[in-house]
Amino acid sequence: METWLAQFEALRQPAPAPRQPAPTPWSFRGHWAPEMPDPARQQQALQESVDVVRAGSCNLSAGSKLLQDSHIEGLANTLAGIALTSLDFSNNRLSAVGARHAAALLDSHPDITSLDLRGNHIGDEGARNLAESLKGNSTLTSLDLRRNGITDEGALHLAGLLQENTTLTSLDLRHNRDIRGRGVMCVEKALRHSGGTPDINVLDCGDVHSRQRLADAIETNRNKVMVLTLHCSQVEAGGLNVAFTNLAGTEVATLRAMLGDTVSSLTAQVAKELSFPARCLRMVLPNGTLLEEPTHALTLREVIAK
Repeated sequence: METWLAQFEALRQPAPAPRQPAPTPWSFRGHWAPEMPDPARQQQALQESVDVVRAGSCNLSAGSKLLQDSHIEGLANTLAGIALTSLDFSNNRLSAVGARHAAALLDSHPDITSLDLRGNHIGDEGARNLAESLKGNSTLTSLDLRRNGITDEGALHLAGLLQENTTLTSLDLRHNRDIRGRGVMCVEKALRHSGGTPDINVLDCGDVHSRQRLADAIETNRNKVMVLTLHCSQVEAGGLNVAFTNLAGTEVATLRAMLGDTVSSLTAQVAKELSFPARCLRMVLPNGTLLEEPTHALTLREVIAK
């Protein structure tokens, strides 16, 4: 009887809970947790990207490597003298300081045309750092700032950039949902003032009204065309003095150039000087010949021969 009662009481006791693994930096009670940074591994991953560039690639691809500001601080010196055309620092852990370091790379490598900073944390201060650095830049055409915690304040700084920089042709601001209608309207007013025609993606920013106003401003600018007549006169050492007059015959710009310079490069310089989008400029000769770019780069030597 006692044995049977003891067995009965044992059956009534709750089963012991399964043992839980001790929490570690990588998991907490079985739930996923963000990967913790490993400075040595991050530095190694960045070094691998740098080695690819040194081997001949013009594209620095350093996205999704958990990089922090300190990792890219000295890249401008590390990559000095190496040709670069694009920078990809997407989906890392860069702050406003990291944005300033990225801007330093643009200053030291003037051939860079694309900068990808999406998925970082540069915020409004980072937007200000980039805007101040890029106002004098004439080569960057694409800037991706998606998911960076930018608000109306940051949009105001970027509007100031667009008012002065007409080289930028693509700006992506999606998933910065704290950019409200006010911020989008600041961008719209800047473009109406500058005449710029960049592709600006604000899909989930602002409101329907502000997004439509921005789209209308860009469309209006794209319908504007400025026709300039080139007047070339040769100077010493194979150089040229190129004067540009509008349809009223008023001289609006004068540049020094070489016979080997292309019409496209000359157009970009004039666009910058006039704060007018290069895509909306049309160049003609005094005899009325329209200088349309053929499949090869048309040089001023060929223009004079026409």
